[in-house]
Amino acid sequence: MTRRSFSYSNDRGRTWTRYEGNPVVPNQGLTATERDPRVFWHEPTKKWVMVLYVKRGVARFFTSDDLKHWTHASDLTGRDFHECPDMFELPLDGDKTKTKWILHDAPFNYSVGTFDGKTFTPEAGPFRGDFGGNFYAAQTWTHTPGRRIQIAWMRGGRYPGMPFNQQMSFPCELRLVTGPEGPRLYRYPVKEIAALHSGKGLVVTDKRLKVGDNPLAGVSGDLFDIEMAVRPGRASEFGLRMHGQAVTWTQDGISCLGRSASLSPVKGVVTLRILLDRTSLEVFANDGEVSMTSCVLPARPETPLELYAKGAEAHLESLTVHRLRSAWDRPAAR
Repeated sequence: MTRRSFSYSNDRGRTWTRYEGNPVVPNQGLTATERDPRVFWHEPTKKWVMVLYVKRGVARFFTSDDLKHWTHASDLTGRDFHECPDMFELPLDGDKTKTKWILHDAPFNYSVGTFDGKTFTPEAGPFRGDFGGNFYAAQTWTHTPGRRIQIAWMRGGRYPGMPFNQQMSFPCELRLVTGPEGPRLYRYPVKEIAALHSGKGLVVTDKRLKVGDNPLAGVSGDLFDIEMAVRPGRASEFGLRMHGQAVTWTQDGISCLGRSASLSPVKGVVTLRILLDRTSLEVFANDGEVSMTSCVLPARPETPLELYAKGAEAHLESLTVHRLRSAWDRPAAR
């Protein structure tokens, strides 16, 4: 049976002491596998809130004044909710006077609604938040003023012969944007990734992308941050091939590594942001409207990049290609 307990630190996390009154929330008796409390401060009611996965399809809410004594406040049921909850408030279209609450589970099925400190009331959803093959158990940072930053476990990756197991996604900023069908979450890589850019990069603007052309011929490497804006026009397809894999757009939407999602041009233009690492490929379309997070071990990691169009020429409004350096690099000693 799982029970909610906590430890505390008086020296900024250097040492920890288990609270003598544990457990602070006993097992709820619904299943032995209840787990994954998400705790946050709710300013309007001046209380702590805990969202707890208690069984498949049930998220249970508790409130507390002191983190030690918890009161059952409400349940959210009947929505196939499954483990690792995260919950947070976001401004709608950047307007801080109009906010909505987001609740999602480990598969990143999210609902948009209201929260009064005790009860979450869904107004829309659940919606799928990522269309790749390896996005799971995402959580957000609490203390990132003005931004909501999310990172996910890329579950299911296989890395034969490598000295590690599993990996995390690139951190992304979340926004809540009103679309034709209502409010939706947008995910887009954090601006700090620019600190990993190596060199000046390749920049192409206002270029006709003819059938058979490849403006990236000769560009090879294994770590890339690529941004592009393409006006497909009459082209039936355009895409980018990398290391034997392709990110492809057609009138049916965008696809990568056997996964797909609907995606229409915005004012005639499709934008793509692609982060290629040695064991992962993350795609963000139309400024985060669609994200696809996938693990991959390239069969041909040194093949040149290829940007192409099919059926008819497309218009390449902009293209920026940056090689990435390791996040673990350290400046040379002086």
